[in-house]
Amino acid sequence: MRVLTAAATALAVACLAVPAVPAMAAEVDGITEPASLSSVDAAIATRLAVPPDQPAGAAPPPPAAEPPSTRLPTDPTPSAAPPAQPGQPPATSTPAPPTGLSPGFAPNPLAAPTPVLPSPEPVGYDVSWPQCAQTLPTVLAFGVVGVNGGLANSTNPCLSSQLAWAAAAVGQTREPPVALYVNTANPPPAEASWWPTSNSYPVGSGSIVSNPYGLCTGGESPACSYIYGYAKAYDNATIRGVPNPASFFWWLDVETDNSWSSDEIANRAVLEGMTHYYRDILNVAGVGIYSTGYQWARIVGGLGPVTSGTSLVGPSNLNGLPSWIAGASSLAGARANCSQPALTGGTVTVTQYVMDNLDHNVSCP
Repeated sequence: MRVLTAAATALAVACLAVPAVPAMAAEVDGITEPASLSSVDAAIATRLAVPPDQPAGAAPPPPAAEPPSTRLPTDPTPSAAPPAQPGQPPATSTPAPPTGLSPGFAPNPLAAPTPVLPSPEPVGYDVSWPQCAQTLPTVLAFGVVGVNGGLANSTNPCLSSQLAWAAAAVGQTREPPVALYVNTANPPPAEASWWPTSNSYPVGSGSIVSNPYGLCTGGESPACSYIYGYAKAYDNATIRGVPNPASFFWWLDVETDNSWSSDEIANRAVLEGMTHYYRDILNVAGVGIYSTGYQWARIVGGLGPVTSGTSLVGPSNLNGLPSWIAGASSLAGARANCSQPALTGGTVTVTQYVMDNLDHNVSCP
């Protein structure tokens, strides 16, 4: 902080019978600092000067217009120059330095920060049992709710409340406002909570499932994997508490975290059995596959159209299904993933990114 010299102060008092010059200040980061001595001396000289063409005692000319103030509210006020005294020229005010703001704009450094507004284009979210106690977004383009509780043979305990939450989706994308996803797996028969021993399901119903891989006899085979997948799909639609299951789009969640066989053909058979039930028996709104390219290749054996493991099977019913690609960590990354190859030669329709411990999803164009 600068201090005026005694000589300059005496000169201002002894030689001038005029109101004090308003302090000119510079403000940096909200701290007001007195102007330099040279600035005050210049202001004093301005008051002492009398234009040579002004007669003594004549009325002073009207003051010049002052540009709008751009000072922050913490600056001293008023900012206008004091009225001129008889026989004195009007004081001239020193314009404030440019701030880059519009004339008359005076931001308040003490005001609350401007809130970050949500994206004008809402995104989708997928939720399941891990979010049962979590406060969920109130604005969503679409919602995908997990039917299972983490395993293919379990139930999401808050399925009903999460379906009610998803029903508030605004539906501004090509995706259905509410969809479902289910866990998938192909565990070893000895580790499974249930494993088929025939082509009949439900057990004891006498209903025989048409099996393109032949007869299931209880062993670890593509034929039994196909019935296992069919049975899991049947259970998801009938005993998990899904209302009107045929009205939904169903996503098959294919991840390496679940149990899978080293037999890629058998793994495909599980997904084919599920797709057969949803699409051909239940006649749902649609079926798609959720995974990453890496995990899908590890489980099923590569991207692109799936070939059958037996001559009894024609082109796989997995071919051409919509893909939901995971793996991004930002909105920009998810949008970029829309151009990734589809899992089975179809189209990438949804991509996922994780932010704030919640799965966000983008509907691809």
